[in-house]
Amino acid sequence: MDSLLRFGAGSELYQFDVSRQISLRDNFRDVVPRTTRLPGVHGGFDDLGWGRAPGEIGNVQVVFWIIRDTPAEMAAALAAVGRMANWGVKRLYKQSMDGTRREMFCEARVNSIDYTQSASNLPHERQRVVVNFQVATPYWYSYPFDVRYMNSGFTMLSGLQMSGYLPQIITGNQQIIVNVAGNAPVLPVIRISSGKFSGTWNFGDAGIFFDGVGLYFDGSTVGTVADVQLRRIDVDTGAITHEIAWDDVIAQDDRLVIDVGGLRVVHEDATQGNVDGYVDLRVTRATWMELMPGVNVIEISGTWTGSIAVFIEYLEAWR
Repeated sequence: MDSLLRFGAGSELYQFDVSRQISLRDNFRDVVPRTTRLPGVHGGFDDLGWGRAPGEIGNVQVVFWIIRDTPAEMAAALAAVGRMANWGVKRLYKQSMDGTRREMFCEARVNSIDYTQSASNLPHERQRVVVNFQVATPYWYSYPFDVRYMNSGFTMLSGLQMSGYLPQIITGNQQIIVNVAGNAPVLPVIRISSGKFSGTWNFGDAGIFFDGVGLYFDGSTVGTVADVQLRRIDVDTGAITHEIAWDDVIAQDDRLVIDVGGLRVVHEDATQGNVDGYVDLRVTRATWMELMPGVNVIEISGTWTGSIAVFIEYLEAWR
């Protein structure tokens, strides 16, 4: 079975004992359809049309045993479980039963912790615990590459190998392929960059920068692009499913960040600093851009000089 690994990080961390887990369930596949009964006719009217129904508020429940040798050890173990109720939203990690997928996580907070004590069950030696987590966004996420967590303990030295989102170097209108694992649509962050990124750190010969969210490789491109457009093409029908257009110029050493999930556009201008780029954005759908599980064809066009680095970043999503 799948197993919970840990909740939180740093000083607010609980490690689950995989060998003691009894059951694990979530409701991430529950949706909320809405059909209105129509008087005098069969069936009803689907208020959501032909689109997919929204997901239910997420819940994750784990049931596990705590086994200890003395009452003092059991009391301490139960107190450690109870501490989770004091924490806010943290990452809850799990490992898939096949053991080959990368760790998955969701953003959760504790909803309830129950451990009913019964004298006949020797609660000072053995205690059954039920923990329920509430999840605002009901998906299990995973990175599409191997990651190193800063709190897992390693030293950044020359020659350290780290995975990350690699850029597509674009010199003109073209199509790129993005293969997405998981079984649910994802909302990407699109970064379009020219030149070396500011604040570059060098680990050995690799140029890497940190923007407060993650580590990214130095694009080292020279060029500009005006009126850039990105279209997702359906692989079966050839139809355009999503389109994003930005009606301005990404000059040398500029970077444009389109955060689809956060509905945020930032133009990191090399001369003016960060500028709100939303006013120059055009989209054709409320979701801006979605990547579907499997093969995604992205058509990129604009007016180009030189080369531009395009990063399409996303988390795999599982239900």
